[in-house]
Amino acid sequence: MVTSFKTQGITTTLQNLVALLELEEEDDYGILRPNDYAFKTAMNWALEAHTILKNDFPQASASTDHLGGVRLTWKNSDQKLTVRLTCPADPTQPADLYHSSPDDYAVEDLTSVATLVRWLEWLNLA
Repeated sequence: MVTSFKTQGITTTLQNLVALLELEEEDDYGILRPNDYAFKTAMNWALEAHTILKNDFPQASASTDHLGGVRLTWKNSDQKLTVRLTCPADPTQPADLYHSSPDDYAVEDLTSVATLVRWLEWLNLA
């Protein structure tokens, strides 16, 4: 498959996210494969942000937590800035957005794609 540079961020992010579905269900430490709710939530946030950022959507790594939640993590080129979207396995819990630099960090509930886009743009500008 040939992927142009302009679509590489969203393509790689979605490939990383889908790869989580191929993991074993669990190991000695907990759940490895994301549950449907967390997977769909992460996919939706990524796709919504991509519709706004288009070619500026950066690629993210994907992982799960021990409960089946999903984390998408973006880092800037020198690895000093991080944006992490955490989509919990429990639909009663909000998605969180963590952002950090060498001097500061914060976590906030993600209630709007505009918040995710703002922090991904911050990451892209660094």
